[in-house]
Amino acid sequence: MEKVYSGRIKDILKDKEGNVFLYFKDQVADEQGMSEVDTVAEVVDWEGAGESRLKSSIYFFNLLDKIGVPHHFIEADLDERLMKVKPATVFGHGTEVFARHRAMGTFYRRFDKYLRRGEELKQCAVEVKVKDPYREKAIIAPGVAEALGIFTKEEYNAIEEIALTVAQAVKEDLAQYDLELYDIKLEMGRLEDGTVAVIDEIAGEDMRVFKGPQFVPADQLVKHLGL
Repeated sequence: MEKVYSGRIKDILKDKEGNVFLYFKDQVADEQGMSEVDTVAEVVDWEGAGESRLKSSIYFFNLLDKIGVPHHFIEADLDERLMKVKPATVFGHGTEVFARHRAMGTFYRRFDKYLRRGEELKQCAVEVKVKDPYREKAIIAPGVAEALGIFTKEEYNAIEEIALTVAQAVKEDLAQYDLELYDIKLEMGRLEDGTVAVIDEIAGEDMRVFKGPQFVPADQLVKHLGL
């Protein structure tokens, strides 16, 4: 297969028939919890990380199927750490969508005058940020995004609706394991027919999950889910 793009923890591959695959490397960003820091995180080798992230992605994309949320996942090969996906394009140079049930991370630091760390929000809050590991991730408003040609207001509304739907579904799903979702990060893009869809991966590194007062790391989340 031809390597189309080499990322920090994943590669994008294409076979002779034009099918697109994500290859999950045995590497992770050296951060605890959801990645939203404003500086470049060091990528470290971690045996089994690729398989772990792929397992959780399969689990959560199957959940999206059940609730009717569009996504790019087709099938996966755990032995090869490959995920076959529908072709998709990112918004602009890439965006990250955060859906928050509780105040954590940069959200808490920005609004610490209004709430305590870990406090439950009155409703799930969605933020869309410009994806850039080399500079501060700026929150982008619908009008600004439209002015920059990143996405339309209609696409922004679709992004927000999908984020709220996914965040609620994941929260309810994890609750059956006595786990609580505090917040989750998603990546979205356009499928070939223009549909706004969840793309990339949905792994434990992309969410903050707690069991009571205890934070659940990504590798432990996979075990809790029985994967």
